[in-house]
Amino acid sequence: MKIQKGAIVPNFTSVDQKGQAFDFYEHTKNTGCVVYFYPKDFTPTCTAEACSFRDEFPAFRGADIPIIGVSPDDVEKHQRFVAEFKLPFTLLADTDKSVGELFGIVMPIFGVYNRVTYFIDKDHRVVEAVQKMFSSQVHVESMLKQVGK
Repeated sequence: MKIQKGAIVPNFTSVDQKGQAFDFYEHTKNTGCVVYFYPKDFTPTCTAEACSFRDEFPAFRGADIPIIGVSPDDVEKHQRFVAEFKLPFTLLADTDKSVGELFGIVMPIFGVYNRVTYFIDKDHRVVEAVQKMFSSQVHVESMLKQVGK
């Protein structure tokens, strides 16, 4: 992980599940956020993580904390993933892995995303960072603690 707790997250751009341009600083003006990186849509652990964030979404929305999921999957696959699991938050299609590289979460040799979740404050500073590849629930629980739940 290049971006650690206490670091300022630089601005980045991507494309969301609707195929629309996404500018990180523009979408997180005056609010904190959760950014979670995951390897692949429709895999068991990634699906469990997305559904846990979905199930806890009211707590994050109540605290005005958007959730942003990022994986190397394309827009079409994200659209299917959102539709099938009724995900109420943004997914970014990082097909060239540039956002993952910026955060330093692309695993060398394998070239896949590591599972990393960040709680970022309104000043774009990392308040919490969790890296556990096979324990998605820890990510959600850690982020809930940040919003006082």
